Amino acid sequence: MLKKQNIYDIISSGDIMNNRYNMNRSERRKKKIKREVIEQVENVGMPSFAKISIIVIIVFIIFYILTIAITGGLNKKQASTNSEERDNTPITIQYEEILAGETFNIKNDEYYVVFYNFGEESSAVYDTIITNYKTNNPSAKIYKVDLDKGFNASYISDVSNPNVANPDELKINGPTLIKISKGKNVSYNEGLSAVTAALK
Repeated sequence: MLKKQNIYDIISSGDIMNNRYNMNRSERRKKKIKREVIEQVENVGMPSFAKISIIVIIVFIIFYILTIAITGGLNKKQASTNSEERDNTPITIQYEEILAGETFNIKNDEYYVVFYNFGEESSAVYDTIITNYKTNNPSAKIYKVDLDKGFNASYISDVSNPNVANPDELKINGPTLIKISKGKNVSYNEGLSAVTAALK
């Protein structure tokens, strides 16, 4: 009996050992699977993070290059030269060109207003006449009105008004020179020959 019991004991103790081994084995498998899953997640996480980082850096570089190209920042010599030229150029405000509606509103006692289209070929002739008159009469005030500008379109007419006394009555038909003295129209000249004769 002893022998049978011992055999049963050995068998049952072997079963216990196998059960423990099997339990340890299944736990080890679970731990191994967990480790593999964690390693896979870590491996997947690093390359995808690296890929995203590289993509973000590439996009940033592209925008940087586009910004520099658009603003002209790549040519630093030209940019610095232009800024030096701007720094050396005195700032001047252009007072010669006015709108037609301002013809009677200028504060000077006596001045001329020349109406012509700045975009026409004949504009160079009027510019020369004005420049020559200013050279010979440095104290003279001459203002120019560009008939081609939209703000002046309402003053252009097929029939002129030589007796104009205020901006509401102003009607211009082609190149015209008006002399204003103390806010009143004292001379009205139409056409190139009349403007040239008046500004001699």
